[in-house]
Amino acid sequence: MAVGAPHISFKSAVKISAYTIALIAFFSVFTHISPVFPAAFIALLALAFYFDFKKPAHISRLAINLVSVIVIAVSVYRVMTEDIVEPSVEALIILLAMKFLEEKKFRDYMQIYLISVFVLMGSALLSIDFTFFLFFVVMFFLTAVSIVLLTYHIEAPELIIDRASFIKIIKRALLIPLASIPLTVVIFMILPRTNYQFLRFLNHGQVGTSGFSDTVSLGSVSSIQIDSSPVLRASMDPVDEQSLYWRGIVFDHFDGLTWKSSLREDEKQGNKNTLQGGKTILQTIYLQPYDNKFLFALDRPVSVSYRGSKISEDFTVSLRDTVKAMIKYDVISKIEVPLNSNARTIPNNTKRYLQLPDNVPPQILSLSKSLTGGRSTDEAIKTIYRYLHSGLYTYSLDKLPTSDTPLSDFLFKKRSGNCEYFASAMALMLRAAGIPANVIGGYKGGVYNNVGRYYIVLQKNAHVWVETFVEGKGWVRYDPTPPLSTNPLLAEKAELSSYRLLADSINYYWNSLVINYNFDKQLSIFNKLRIAVEKPVFNIKLKEIHPQWLYLAFLPIVFFVGYHLLVKRKTVEERLISEFYLRLSKRGFVKKSSEGLQEFVLSIDDKQLKTDAMRFALEFQQIFYKDMKFTSNKVRLLKDILASLAA
Repeated sequence: MAVGAPHISFKSAVKISAYTIALIAFFSVFTHISPVFPAAFIALLALAFYFDFKKPAHISRLAINLVSVIVIAVSVYRVMTEDIVEPSVEALIILLAMKFLEEKKFRDYMQIYLISVFVLMGSALLSIDFTFFLFFVVMFFLTAVSIVLLTYHIEAPELIIDRASFIKIIKRALLIPLASIPLTVVIFMILPRTNYQFLRFLNHGQVGTSGFSDTVSLGSVSSIQIDSSPVLRASMDPVDEQSLYWRGIVFDHFDGLTWKSSLREDEKQGNKNTLQGGKTILQTIYLQPYDNKFLFALDRPVSVSYRGSKISEDFTVSLRDTVKAMIKYDVISKIEVPLNSNARTIPNNTKRYLQLPDNVPPQILSLSKSLTGGRSTDEAIKTIYRYLHSGLYTYSLDKLPTSDTPLSDFLFKKRSGNCEYFASAMALMLRAAGIPANVIGGYKGGVYNNVGRYYIVLQKNAHVWVETFVEGKGWVRYDPTPPLSTNPLLAEKAELSSYRLLADSINYYWNSLVINYNFDKQLSIFNKLRIAVEKPVFNIKLKEIHPQWLYLAFLPIVFFVGYHLLVKRKTVEERLISEFYLRLSKRGFVKKSSEGLQEFVLSIDDKQLKTDAMRFALEFQQIFYKDMKFTSNKVRLLKDILASLAA
């Protein structure tokens, strides 16, 4: 066999593609599983790679099967005692790595592809953000190409061809997944969906860390405020920064260290309050999973659209169960509401809003009396607010008071703390003065993404503030926490760079268009199609078309134009000569880069093949080097000669 350069071995190509597919599957899950398993996977795969490319060797199939049975047995035991998803994925990546250690035939490669697909499916149960889609697309195309390469390898195990011919095979193989994309989109659009989450018990891996619980201890929010991960995205028009308070939980009971909500679920009444005036804000909120049942909304929510949700009289929105997966809900809130619009009489069960912990430090009671004595309710509230907000106290997340009397230490010793200390101090002093007050838990601020037209709110935006009741005005919000020395909004924008915001926009549209594509959206699309068919209207107004649909519509056009601009189409003579070299390579003869056409043909030791090949070479050169046209008759003659070269 003549050996040329550059050349590619199908045997090596199949091995490399199998390793690549396995690594794609591994990278889709490695951040979600115990560190022991990624380390074991890398070690086993490195050993297999050494055996495949450096020192040919294999571990016996019997030994691998025995170890596989043990891995499966341990996995089944862990599934019975733990969450089902993570143990299953961890077992799969070990089995996947072990498949590379044995001698690999057609069946073994197909099993590697199949296990890799199962691992990728498992990653969707652990996290289904846009990175899953990227992994899926790469594996989708690579697996299709790998199966084609594997077919060549099985038919001719030692087949080696030139790079140009190999690339030609790859391009043709890519047509298979490309051709399936339109059908895949149609199936996605019409596949029946229900509002019930099928196999919901598998989604425990998606539950995030708790941003807020039913209790808030002094200093606990600081652990959330160092977390820069998103907690929610709110699709809405931009509003004034001072209105960005995302209401979540109302705390009414304080024991000196911890705030909690004392109302039982059966005691909470529906919201019968109507807020008059103000500005109405519609939000579509995508809330990340967290281990609680409260839904966050711009303060104050008056209406929510989500199955099983309820707005209580304290303007909190809650579900019957915890938020175990990312959810989408619509909320209508009122901001900039005139104070007297939510006025009502003294709230029911006033004792709840005046409750004080046992053994309140005398210094705090004295401070409250000195600040509020002889003043009206309005003046008393403002005096306490100004006292905490005047500069005597500073905001800090470091070295927070943690003694048995943290509020006393905060007010009279350290004089620095985070939002829990400021809000707790104000609420406690108000209650000591006989003024009803609560502490509200939620988030403050957010960065507006102009690309996606939504706010992104991070865990570090966690915040608590005070609401106090003023007769004739109702519940009024006060935030005694002083501002930071640096503008928090500017700091957040600096942290959320333009590239990160763009990536977040992609993830946002992925969630809104794909993950949250449901039965209601299906009905809406089908109704629009039905109306369009029954009463076609052609006066399309571009302003009424959502930008995201325009982007999607132009993508195929951009791809088509870009392909034809960037990919040079082969001429007739290029296609003929490539086919000539490909057919000879399949017979075991590969042209060297330094050889001319006739020189290459003369090196063929098969007499009949050399005769047919020389006939093609002479005919081809006669046309090509004399600048003659490749007419249809000449092309047909050359193709007939090529047919005789087939093995």
